[in-house]
Amino acid sequence: MPSSPDIGGAGGSLYYEPYAQVGFRRLALLEPIPWIGDHVRVSAMGRYGRPYSGAAFGHVAPQSYLAQASIGLGNYRCWEESTPWELEAAMTFDSGLFVDHRGDSLEERFVSVALRYSAFTFETWNDLINQKDYGPTFGARLSLDLLYAYERWFH
Repeated sequence: MPSSPDIGGAGGSLYYEPYAQVGFRRLALLEPIPWIGDHVRVSAMGRYGRPYSGAAFGHVAPQSYLAQASIGLGNYRCWEESTPWELEAAMTFDSGLFVDHRGDSLEERFVSVALRYSAFTFETWNDLINQKDYGPTFGARLSLDLLYAYERWFH
């Protein structure tokens, strides 16, 4: 599904960042091919932001660029009739929030994997593709889509 450009912001004690982003989600590029067209989707997103320092970090990059591409495998054709599931792998390039001693951005790259089933999503990510991974730089989250759950389970 193509998406329109978004303008938004992120904030907290670490930093504040207004941003603009554009991309597409679950595009069926291989739709004419049997089975693959029903089960494979691609997504991509580009984002530009202007970070501002917060209480935790006094110096952040003067601007931020982010690009993400992913490929998903799921039962996309029958999401309305059956329980949706999806396994998605993504790669992210980020120009970096943090700066070195000269004030230059420290570029980061991440890989992530997400498993979605019904209203639940488990996602994990790591910066191992930077080839400078010296410790447990790992993240994960488990989430529940409350709107989907309400519409699907209570109606």
